[in-house]
Amino acid sequence: MRAPLALTLAASLLLAGCSTQLSTGGVSGFFSKSDNETTGSIPDRIASSTLPVLIGAERWPSVRDAMLIVLSESEDGNTVSWKDDENGGSITPTASFAAPNGDPCRRLSIIDNTSGAGELIFDACRASTGVWTVEPMTAA
Repeated sequence: MRAPLALTLAASLLLAGCSTQLSTGGVSGFFSKSDNETTGSIPDRIASSTLPVLIGAERWPSVRDAMLIVLSESEDGNTVSWKDDENGGSITPTASFAAPNGDPCRRLSIIDNTSGAGELIFDACRASTGVWTVEPMTAA
């Protein structure tokens, strides 16, 4: 009777290290994938004071999640769609380039189908800290 209990406790202790709670909450304009994400790696973050305002607070979490996928996984020209409860749109990386300081950058076309903002063009550059700084280019 004690052996199964001891094995269960030992397995629980060993497996507890496989999941780490990281708090990557927003600080002064930094937005992470979620405030309390259980993960084995540190997620990229997005720093932008303009984009959440243009997109809207209710749409920002869906757009942010799609943007993180686009920035880290999508090739130029591959569109990623996003959708929340009532809205939707798409993000397309249109170009990859290096900033003057050497940081990798991507130009993004963001379309919000419901805000009436049209196409928003942003440049996102990734610092060595893993934070993507997103700056507006134009509103078409």
